[in-house]
Amino acid sequence: MERLPKYPDFFYGEYLYTESPIILVDVDVFWLDKTCLSWQKTIDDKKPLLFESAYLANLLELALGKYLEPCEERLVVFPGNGAIDAKDSLEYWKDYNCVNVYAKRKWQVGNDPEVIVDEIFTEWPSVKEILVIDDAISSGETMKKLCEKNANKFPEASWTGACWISQKPRSKAPAGIPGFKKAIAGLVVEGPQGRRVPINSLSTLIKDQEIAQKYTLRYFQDPEKFLRILEEMREYVC
Repeated sequence: MERLPKYPDFFYGEYLYTESPIILVDVDVFWLDKTCLSWQKTIDDKKPLLFESAYLANLLELALGKYLEPCEERLVVFPGNGAIDAKDSLEYWKDYNCVNVYAKRKWQVGNDPEVIVDEIFTEWPSVKEILVIDDAISSGETMKKLCEKNANKFPEASWTGACWISQKPRSKAPAGIPGFKKAIAGLVVEGPQGRRVPINSLSTLIKDQEIAQKYTLRYFQDPEKFLRILEEMREYVC
């Protein structure tokens, strides 16, 4: 299966059905295998699934090459910090003009996430396609807001979204993201009964203690032990 059912313009490399939390391993921790064994003993009901960024980047590279037509007037956009990690791991973007753009997702328990995006600035005279590449698509809100804020600046451009890993979309748009002509993911994940699977990056959990607290309290049986593991990692990574 290469297209999502009900989403004829959403393409992907692999599909995963799971109820386990997913952690993107986007930092180099040389003793990570040993740490994973600790996680397996700590969490009895929902063991975390670890996906290395290099593996997901390779899936996305293959999907981009298979599902994206050549376009000389393509602008590649990387929104937010997660997209910078995607940029560093991908070879595909290097053949095109590319820009970084500010994007921030604020979230508090009990409230809907708030997405803040900036304008896309480029001196490239002609843009026929805008390819937005991120590490993960959860709700698609960041890409949607980015398109809404910048579509008038690029009236002749079609929009394509791409990511390492994506939740199964909920929008009725054919590509799963309103305003986008196409979406491409290395890996698509879906939880039981269509629920979203919790996804976070290891770098975020290590660097941001507030997010780590909320994440572990919500999804792990023994959050204190997991937080101690993160603290040990913090000494090596930060």
